[in-house]
Amino acid sequence: MNRIYLDNSSTSYPKPEVVIKAMNNYFYNNGSNLQRGESNYNFDAEDIIFNLREELCELVNYNDPSCVIFTQNVTSALNTVINGLFKSGDEILISQLEHNAVMRPLVERGIKYIPLSSDELGHIIPELIKEKLSDKTKACIIQVANNVNGCVQDINNIGKVLKAFNIPLILDSAQALGHIDLDMIKDNIDIICFTGHKGLLGPQGTGGFIAKKEIISKIKPLIFGGTGSFSDLLTQPDNLPDKFESGTQNIIGLIGLEAAIKYLKQNKAEIRNKEREIKKYFLSLIKDIKYFDIYSYSEEIPIVSIGSKYFDVAMLANYLASKNIQTRVGLHCNVMTHKYMSSYPEGTIRFSFSHYNTTDELDITVNVIKEFLNGKYLL
Repeated sequence: MNRIYLDNSSTSYPKPEVVIKAMNNYFYNNGSNLQRGESNYNFDAEDIIFNLREELCELVNYNDPSCVIFTQNVTSALNTVINGLFKSGDEILISQLEHNAVMRPLVERGIKYIPLSSDELGHIIPELIKEKLSDKTKACIIQVANNVNGCVQDINNIGKVLKAFNIPLILDSAQALGHIDLDMIKDNIDIICFTGHKGLLGPQGTGGFIAKKEIISKIKPLIFGGTGSFSDLLTQPDNLPDKFESGTQNIIGLIGLEAAIKYLKQNKAEIRNKEREIKKYFLSLIKDIKYFDIYSYSEEIPIVSIGSKYFDVAMLANYLASKNIQTRVGLHCNVMTHKYMSSYPEGTIRFSFSHYNTTDELDITVNVIKEFLNGKYLL
């Protein structure tokens, strides 16, 4: 059986052909560093990376490319922001469904986290945010779209409430950016932490954060070193983006991301429509399977998780893998969500789709699932 890839929330695959071509072109025909040479090759690479900053600004409606900071991934971006802004004893508002990329830095730093009141699916109730505020509240950090069940938070109304109390809004957009629109101005977002290799369709090892000018000046860098600028100083330069981008970056990855975002913008409507159609079709195939607990809380995010009291979901994932069908199983680095959904400690098997998936692939997948259930795998 040909490979069926249903793990796009871990990393999107395949990548668009233009991404591979852009990366190959850099490898074969350029290979130069950023801000560390005076040749046209250096300048060409720098132009592409600057264009990427502009593309990202356009994507989230912000107008200062110098405030786009590149890191290894969204986790390193969140660590930079959390460690650079907050200290032990501070209080941070969170959702009930936060990923370990937010929770572990908060716990490690001794920052108190305050879960906001939510409905039965985990949606924050904006009208009740005020109840959780104190004089120690420094910010609100939210995973926009949940990586287990696809729950999408009402960022616009949350942002309005927080702005009224002058509380910064920081977003983990790992599962959102690319699939849904975010607007830093209209939604009152102060910082968006992003990753390049999921909904943005770029390569692994790319990510960063976009921060408004008034808050980025308050963030202390996590990494210090050579930036290719102000080399006569032994202190870290304050100019942006150099302040946060010490050392040689993943230039080839960023060049791939630049091509990916152009592709995404040119094909956004088609991509999103296909993702939603594929997800809807999969749900139609599995909705009547009595052994399933199905977790899928939005149309926009192409994620469906399945739990069960009747079989071990890890066994189903392994059975699918034996048929060359790739999914993800377990707690998905998000124990808070599983406890909220009552799928802890067993976890779920997650199916996550892209516009490259086909209905034929899903027909095959569901037939393999039924084959598994018809075997001797029930508890």
